[in-house]
Amino acid sequence: ATVRGVVIEKFTNNGTGGYVAGVVGYATNSTIENCTMNSDLFAAATISGGIVAYLTGGKVVNCRTTSTIKSITTEGAQSGGIVGYALGGSSVEGCTMSGNVASMSKRIGGIVGDLRESSTVKNCRFTTTAEVFNNAHSCGGIVGGHYSNSSIEDCVVEGTVGSQGDYC
Repeated sequence: ATVRGVVIEKFTNNGTGGYVAGVVGYATNSTIENCTMNSDLFAAATISGGIVAYLTGGKVVNCRTTSTIKSITTEGAQSGGIVGYALGGSSVEGCTMSGNVASMSKRIGGIVGDLRESSTVKNCRFTTTAEVFNNAHSCGGIVGGHYSNSSIEDCVVEGTVGSQGDYC
């Protein structure tokens, strides 16, 4: 499946449940490109992301978030400005997050919350604030948790990352 050119504006998503995102909640072997999220996302969800919550084996290309992404779930949760959880050889490329990410999640990233299983983040930019509260486990301007042969290449952080967590 392909999702292309979607713009979300003047819409507040107060989602609950497993996967909450601005554009796609759960994507398998899909391409999401040239999408923009200019609205706020407040999630009481396990996984949340500005564009995609859960991405497996897919691509997110040239997407942008200017929103506030706020997650209030603590158990095993991941939050990202663009993607919450990327695995299975997924790629996130050419994306920009210029909003704010605030979370009680275990892993929070300005671009991707949790990056696993040979997935990549490339040529992405995080330009504002990521704030982790309530002693979250790990956070980063680009990626919160980085595992299993995954890679981060040619990315820029021009914002602030703050936390009470263990690995930030």
